[in-house]
Amino acid sequence: QVTGDGGVRRIEKRGQDVGAMFKCSTVFEGKHAALNLGFAPTFRENSDQPLAEVFILKWEGDLYGKILEVILIKKIRNEKKFENKNDLILQIKKDIKEVEAVFYD
Repeated sequence: QVTGDGGVRRIEKRGQDVGAMFKCSTVFEGKHAALNLGFAPTFRENSDQPLAEVFILKWEGDLYGKILEVILIKKIRNEKKFENKNDLILQIKKDIKEVEAVFYD
């Protein structure tokens, strides 16, 4: 179930390695997505509570309270701690472009 955590949306993880960025699909409207399954180390020091952060491509809206099934397709990279928020944003933009290239080019 999609819930909030200070701007980070969480979903339940089932049987996957934690600490990586993935390209994936969702059952929700057949949309493709980028997923970070990890601990958000840039913003959360020494957390042992994993988060699943999903960016649904070519879609805008609110999924709070909805169930979202995500199907992992391929690992893109390992999760890492960035020096600052801007470096993280730049990397996320690169990750999304990589996922879009796979699904839309």
